[in-house]
Amino acid sequence: MDALNGMGLELHETNWVQGCQELSTACNLDSTVYDVSYLLLAEKTKSIFITADQKLHEKAKGHFRVIHIKEYL
Repeated sequence: MDALNGMGLELHETNWVQGCQELSTACNLDSTVYDVSYLLLAEKTKSIFITADQKLHEKAKGHFRVIHIKEYL
C-alpha cells in the first residue's frame, strides 16, 4: 500500500447516476461497462483515452477523444 500511495494515483468513485450512464453508453456502443467506465472517466477528466484495443477504438472514436496506441507512439 505504501508503494501505491507514493505513485500519486487518484481514485474516482462512481455513483448510481454515473453507473446508469455507463450502462446506457455501453449498450449504445455495444461495448462493456468496464471499457465505457474508462472512456467516461477520461471524458470527465478532460483526458484523451489511449487504447491498444482496435475494436474499442473503432466504437469510441466518433464519441470520445480516443486514439489508438499506434497513433501515440
